[in-house]
Amino acid sequence: MSIETLKTFLQNLDLALLLKDPSAFFLDYGMEISNLQVAVIVGIISLFIIELKIKHDTKKYQKKSENLIDFEETSYESNEISSNPVTQKIDLAIALMNMGSVSKAKKILTKLKQNKLTNKESKQIKKLIKEID
Repeated sequence: MSIETLKTFLQNLDLALLLKDPSAFFLDYGMEISNLQVAVIVGIISLFIIELKIKHDTKKYQKKSENLIDFEETSYESNEISSNPVTQKIDLAIALMNMGSVSKAKKILTKLKQNKLTNKESKQIKKLIKEID
């Protein structure tokens, strides 16, 4: 189909007839299609587009979740809550990051940097702040 043929087709296109009576519209072009068949075709195309959108969003969500920190990285000897307040605040910052509240997590971590920390805690805080930035 040449460009000129396509232009004339688009100029002669009767969209009002297509919306009002799709079978009559297609009959003008030599295709016998009932309104039900047109509805089914439009439904299938719509489902296909929705599926593509869902797959696209899922991939985007997976990329974001890969960047989040796992709780397992900071797991301790037991599953109990630590009695160390610094460790509790680090865990809270990680939880906030995983929930999407990155600014609150960064605020907690920067306040923690001002405290007396062990080497392990300071390394962990630096790593977390680096991941936020």
